[in-house]
Amino acid sequence: MLLVRAQFVSCAGPLWLAALACAWCATPALAQTTSPDEHGTGAAEDAGTANAEPVFGADAIVEPPVAAETDEDATAAATSVPIDERAESLDDTAELMREVPGASPRSFGGLGSFQALSIRGASLDQTEVLLGELPLGPAGGGAFDLSTIPLSTLERVEVYRGGAPLWLGSGGIGGVLRLIPRQSQGTSASGRIDVGSFGSLGGRSMASAGDRDLSVVSVAGVRHTRGDYRYLDDGGTRLDSSDDVMRRRQNGRVDEGYGIMHLRAHTLGGEVAALVTAFGRTGGLTGSPIEEPTRTRQRRTRILGALSYAREHGHDEGPGRRLALAASTLFSEDAFSDALGEAGLGPRVTDDRSRRVFLRAAYEARSETLGVMALATGSFDRYAPTDRLRTQPTLASTRALGRAGLEGRARGHLGRARLDARLQGSLQLARSSLAGSRADLLGQRSESTQVVPNARLSAVLAPTAHVALSGSVSTAARLPNVVELFGDGAFLVGDTRLKPERGLSVDVGGVWHGRWRAVSGALELRGFGLFSRDLIRWVRTSRFTATAQNIDRARVLGAEAGARLGFGDHLGFVGAFTFMDSRDLERQRDLPLRPRVSGHARPELSVELGRGVRGTAFVDVSQQSASSVDPAALVLVGARTTLGAGISLSFADGHAQLDLVGRDLLDAAPSDLLGFPLPGRRFSASLTLREGAPR
Repeated sequence: MLLVRAQFVSCAGPLWLAALACAWCATPALAQTTSPDEHGTGAAEDAGTANAEPVFGADAIVEPPVAAETDEDATAAATSVPIDERAESLDDTAELMREVPGASPRSFGGLGSFQALSIRGASLDQTEVLLGELPLGPAGGGAFDLSTIPLSTLERVEVYRGGAPLWLGSGGIGGVLRLIPRQSQGTSASGRIDVGSFGSLGGRSMASAGDRDLSVVSVAGVRHTRGDYRYLDDGGTRLDSSDDVMRRRQNGRVDEGYGIMHLRAHTLGGEVAALVTAFGRTGGLTGSPIEEPTRTRQRRTRILGALSYAREHGHDEGPGRRLALAASTLFSEDAFSDALGEAGLGPRVTDDRSRRVFLRAAYEARSETLGVMALATGSFDRYAPTDRLRTQPTLASTRALGRAGLEGRARGHLGRARLDARLQGSLQLARSSLAGSRADLLGQRSESTQVVPNARLSAVLAPTAHVALSGSVSTAARLPNVVELFGDGAFLVGDTRLKPERGLSVDVGGVWHGRWRAVSGALELRGFGLFSRDLIRWVRTSRFTATAQNIDRARVLGAEAGARLGFGDHLGFVGAFTFMDSRDLERQRDLPLRPRVSGHARPELSVELGRGVRGTAFVDVSQQSASSVDPAALVLVGARTTLGAGISLSFADGHAQLDLVGRDLLDAAPSDLLGFPLPGRRFSASLTLREGAPR
């Protein structure tokens, strides 16, 4: 019965493909409508053109877009961060998130360690991560590891806080992190070499070629680190400094390789794109600062292939229609070797593999004042864990997930101000067949079916072309992951009766885009609230076991501000500030791992030093207030301020670039929020050579 239902969900995509293709052909040519100007006459009737030769076709007067950080949805609380050729080549994607208000990256060690993102105080697994419109989350559920996405493979990142547009096909309780893969920008080639502290080395090559009809870009790179940075071992006694000893990481060596190829071709009346990405990592596991494993090893592999077709007619600010079809497959492998049981869960030699098939179809039609969007997605995940130290094999778990949604859109004017309102609703259906992984439950299966409705109401009011005021109310849910439903085979006991976590997100704010005298760029200021219920938390049931239960209610109230400004041709500034007041309503305490205040500032100076030579210098400061580590607020992490600086020299008319960067110069963050040691003060140098059109 499970396979029949899974096939039905997976086949929903092709049915929508056919339906939307027919809808495309049947939709009237909305984009040919001529918009009247403020005097009520068409653009083709301008004075002085009456005696001109006739021109076939129609012209349109299109209003400038509403001030927004992203093109997809001006009503969303979103921030877009360009990547380009950043000097911080040895940093991971999570480091970039410090520039986004409301976003809090969390790291569990140095290069190669797990990194994830919390948005507006939501938990890590309440953030959805997409590559374009393709989901990247683990097949069994849980938080996505951002350290597996090197910055050099991306064009930019977009962070949607709270509700997200239906077109993306995803919406986490906290929000959505959208990673945009690199695209061809003419014919060029470049190579980069990186060196840094603790034996860090890296190399990357990129090639781009093509024109409007056919283009391709490819990126390939490797990274290595010994990871032998020093850290403070307090012996597990935070209040007693007499046993504190400085040590070096013994098992931090990591080797990585990655690549991406993105091909686009204009054909069949639209654009066909093929995308292939690959990532591999092998190395040691550093673990806790008290009992560091010395022989534990881990290996991770991820391969994604996708094919898509997109066709668009008209302009987003006027009549038009668009169609998008996509199919992808994702393979992931996580191998873990701990034959001595150093990690604390007993001896294990595991090789967990997962596969996902994903289909997506979306269609939108809009006139001058109204629009409608339809979306359908279907995916089938298969998760197969193995442990060579077990005599009895573990069965595979499967999950079929389908989502369908509609969004209506109304546009008009309120006086001289432009108004854009959206209402969306979607339904998510998940059918899971979970195999027992605990020794006493091997061979047993548990079935669960869960239906989750979501909705979003949002609007933006633009009194001028440079200012936009927006607000939204949205609901979202997170389905329990495999571990929460059925345990981890050791100490964690799952419960298939778990309900999805649910969240209500509210925000209101404003955005400014434009130029005022010598100042240009963007500013945003928002207030928000996140109200969650049925939160899943692990509750200890005995000395050696814990079980997952729906017990918590929580709320987060806060304000966030962001700036990305340029002052003339030489000065730039990026800043982000977040204030959060979080509360566990069950225990009447502050939520753990939610600093009340966090901020980031980065001034930058760029000057011409000579013919064909340009220099750039920056300083960045990050501040974070104190927070608790555990729900009982017994263990606190103090406030911290980190300082970084860098210099970049571009010479030979942009064909060569030298970057020198220092991080955590005050050595002020020896551990992360969970007490895992961080590298602290570190330096890196990069040399980039380019041929052709520089990026």
